[in-house]
Amino acid sequence: MIVCSHQPSFFPWTGYWNKVAHCDRIIMSCAIKFDYGGYQNRVPFNGSWLTVPVESESKHRLIRDVRFFPEGLAKTVKTIRQQLGAKRWPGRDKINALLDQTLTDTGGSTFLVDLNVAGFSAVAGALGIDPLFTVDLQEPDERLSKCERLLERVRRLTPDATVYLAGAGFPTYYDPRAWPPQIDLRVQILPEGLYSGTVLQLIAREAPLHEVMGACSWAGVNDEAHSGRRAACG
Repeated sequence: MIVCSHQPSFFPWTGYWNKVAHCDRIIMSCAIKFDYGGYQNRVPFNGSWLTVPVESESKHRLIRDVRFFPEGLAKTVKTIRQQLGAKRWPGRDKINALLDQTLTDTGGSTFLVDLNVAGFSAVAGALGIDPLFTVDLQEPDERLSKCERLLERVRRLTPDATVYLAGAGFPTYYDPRAWPPQIDLRVQILPEGLYSGTVLQLIAREAPLHEVMGACSWAGVNDEAHSGRRAACG
């Protein structure tokens, strides 16, 4: 089984979906500290940001405990519909449908995790992929290193994992002494100039799935191809 792990993010960028499209299951890590000002409640869009406002106390909370303001979400959804649901976009019907699905599946919840998981499923359907996902609500053991915490999560939730797809920043905390040889490691290589904005823009112009699949390349954790590559954007 090919596995990856990521925090649930708000309609994230192509690099995120490139990873998801190549795996069988994604682990959504929800019991780590919320990245206030990061990509879990916002994403670049046309030189600005699509943002879901969250409670001010969120900067001190775990992702699983963060709540958003429904009126703020409504304004952001309206912006997306105005910008990407207009007649000039060939994929406007997909955009409007996935927004409807996201809101329906979120229901009355104001937890950011519920919103992002709903959005994940809606975008996956629009892209034509059907990855399995597991929401991890268990807090990690802070006595372990970052690499060890990741490995514990993978072993606990996907014991049959044979390949782990890591983000571009993984080599900075990779510990070869901790990682078992039974799980092959592949690290995402981000090309220069890859747009960091929301994948919704690709869906709006009906970009084919192979554009997402081929957006990045993959290499072994010790390959020199990683040098000089920028960090992932959410």
